[in-house]
Amino acid sequence: ASSILRTQRPSMQVLRHRSALDPADMEQIQIIIDDDKVHPSRKNLYWWHAIFFFSIISLLVCLLQLVLPPPYGLMMTSTEVAAAGVAPGCEDDLERCICPSETICATDKLSIILLALARCSAFFDYPLYMMLFLSKAHNLNNHLRRTLLREWIDFGDMHTVHKIFGIVVGIETMSHSFFHLLRWGLSNEMSLLWQ
Repeated sequence: ASSILRTQRPSMQVLRHRSALDPADMEQIQIIIDDDKVHPSRKNLYWWHAIFFFSIISLLVCLLQLVLPPPYGLMMTSTEVAAAGVAPGCEDDLERCICPSETICATDKLSIILLALARCSAFFDYPLYMMLFLSKAHNLNNHLRRTLLREWIDFGDMHTVHKIFGIVVGIETMSHSFFHLLRWGLSNEMSLLWQ
C-alpha cells in the first residue's frame, strides 16, 4: 500500500507551488507526514552528529600527545624532568612522566591519570567550541543556506545545535575543572589557582 501511495502522491515541491490547498492535497500531506513517522528516512541521524567524529579525532590527538615523547608529546624521562627544573623527577618508580611546566606536572600514576582525564575532556570540546560560535553566526548561516551545503546541513536547526553542544561543553568544562582541582589538591598545589 505504501508503494502505491508513493507513486500517486504529488511531491512536496508541487504542493508548495500551488496557491491554495484543497482537502485532497491536505490528505496527501497528512499521508506523507504519517509515512515519515512510521518509516523515518533519517533514523535519528543528524548532520551535526559528524561534529562528534571530529571531537573523537581531537581526543585521539590528546591521547597521542600524552604518550609520545617530545617534540610530539609530553611524556618525558625522569632525567629530562629533573633537567627541566620543575620537579626532581618521576615518582612511583616510573621511568617516564609528564612535567613540561608547573601547571602540567604529573609525576605519579594518579596525577598522570587525572591529567589525562582533564586534558582529554578539554580536547574533546574544541570542535564543539567552534560549532557553538558558528551556530550563532547568523550572517554566515544565511549565506550558506543559499549554497549546495543546504542539501546536507539544516541551517534552520542551528539553535538546537547550539543548545545541545552548549550542554555537552558545560558538562565537559565542569569535569575538566574537577580533574585539575583534584590533581592539584592531592599534590598540595592548590596555590596554582591564584599564582
